Amino acid sequence: MVKDMKTKYDKYWGAYNKMNDFMYFAVLLDPTTKSSFLLHAFKKMIGYMEVMETPLTPADIDIQAHQMVREVENRMENLFMTYLKRFDNGGSSQQEASQIVIDVNDDNDFFGDFLCTGGSNSDPTDNELRTYLKENIVNYKKDFSILGWCRVNAIRFPTVARMAKEIAQALNMLDMDDNDMGKRPMED
Repeated sequence: MVKDMKTKYDKYWGAYNKMNDFMYFAVLLDPTTKSSFLLHAFKKMIGYMEVMETPLTPADIDIQAHQMVREVENRMENLFMTYLKRFDNGGSSQQEASQIVIDVNDDNDFFGDFLCTGGSNSDPTDNELRTYLKENIVNYKKDFSILGWCRVNAIRFPTVARMAKEIAQALNMLDMDDNDMGKRPMED
């Protein structure tokens, strides 16, 4: 039994550089963690693994961890683009929302530009995923529901919400063993 548990652990969590991307994507799609938690986790994992091999300076660990986060974000961006091609029905609602004209009664184009961005720090050329990742993380609460958050925010992030739901379902299915095959899939 212990051997089976160790095999399952190694398969999903054993080595950070061999872990299934969906584990990382789930962290990025959790609005309470996003990239900041992934960066923290990579720093800890690299520090632990490298101490056992060749010690790295904290600056080297930081550089390596930032690069790993960018790589995961790039792979998630590829998945996001696949989702857009597969499920987009003529434009995301976020793109449509960003094209709403705000009528400013004075000639202050600078302020009008600010209002059109919604005051966010995202670049107007950012896609839905980049905008989501740039937003501040949501404060964690014990009863927080990622899928509930996605349901509420699906109008702003329709593709991100779909990805979160489907990745959560996929990870839930991975966690099932033969005795759990009758378990219902996650509901949104």
